[in-house]
Amino acid sequence: MVFCRQCQDEVEAENDAAGGFAACPQCGLILEDIAFSSDVQFAKGADGEGELVGQFVSETGQVRGIGRMAGGRLWGARGDSHDMAVSKGRGELQGMIDTFRLRPREECLEAAHRLYRLALQQGFTKGRRVNQARGG
Repeated sequence: MVFCRQCQDEVEAENDAAGGFAACPQCGLILEDIAFSSDVQFAKGADGEGELVGQFVSETGQVRGIGRMAGGRLWGARGDSHDMAVSKGRGELQGMIDTFRLRPREECLEAAHRLYRLALQQGFTKGRRVNQARGG
């Protein structure tokens, strides 16, 4: 049973395997889009090399691009620049907290990381070196 927000009622969703969705049998509202595949697929590029097709979705739900398979090796799985900046900033903050021996470590790190993400969001870090943006 699934709650349909249009009918305002619990309904037994109808699954359409061909369309890849589940819909409300009363109003037809699509309740769930279930068209995805966990199969690995390859396609040949213009130069005849095999390429991985699709996107990688991590356990946290973040979508990352998949690079090219060359000689059986994946060489280009990277996140977007924002995710990389957030990750790099967190690492820099961890180093700074360890240097100054701040305690409790995790609470300080979370508070500093929240402020760093806010600075990223507002564009404060653009054009600045990491050590300037982190406050060191």
